[in-house]
Amino acid sequence: MATLDFSELNGSPPGEAFEALVRLIGERLGLNVQWSGRGADGGRDLYFLETQSGTLGIRAVKWLVNCKDKSESNSAVLEKDLGSILDKLQQHKCDGFLLATSTTASTALKEKLDKLDIANGGSIQTKVWDRFELTKLLLSEQFSDLLVQFFPKQNARNAVQQIDAARERIETSLPRFVAGRVRSCLISHTDRFDCLSGARVWPHDVDQQNKIDTLRMFAVRSPGRRALDLLEETRFRCFHSLH
Repeated sequence: MATLDFSELNGSPPGEAFEALVRLIGERLGLNVQWSGRGADGGRDLYFLETQSGTLGIRAVKWLVNCKDKSESNSAVLEKDLGSILDKLQQHKCDGFLLATSTTASTALKEKLDKLDIANGGSIQTKVWDRFELTKLLLSEQFSDLLVQFFPKQNARNAVQQIDAARERIETSLPRFVAGRVRSCLISHTDRFDCLSGARVWPHDVDQQNKIDTLRMFAVRSPGRRALDLLEETRFRCFHSLH
């Protein structure tokens, strides 16, 4: 299963954007979200207050949420990264422990959490939101706005894919001789980007090719002073050749 690129959340201070994302996910799921203070490991924890309904009654569960953003190193969360889970729960008077991570839990840590869980004879409830679970949540319609807010690059890639998919549907629904004419107006993002390569625009001058390729990158990123300088150095008759 493909997952989101959580390195998009990297910033200063480290892990803060990931914590904010997890908090908003909790709110969207209808949980009562509260911040805790800084933990012994220097990280900031969250409380999720949940009302669980059972056959014989309703129970309030207080979850201690520990956020671990390891997208930069892409390493798994280890037992030593969490310290004593039971001591933390006792300190914060919590009934459950939720690990939210941008990567995954190590095998040893997952086994430890499973043993602590009530379902396996333990004394608490445990849950892991790893990159796979978070990706599944964020790609659902319920969280589409969070995807736009926290993953702008992924959202842009999704938009391109939707455009390309729509183009393919249009082409397949038309007679072949009509589709051939329409196709020239429905060029995919990738093909359009390739059309502007220096080698295709102006194969006669390597220096101009390099400048055109650099300009092409500025066109899909953020223009700046360097882009203006390159425009002045580029012979516009190169682009006239495209007509």
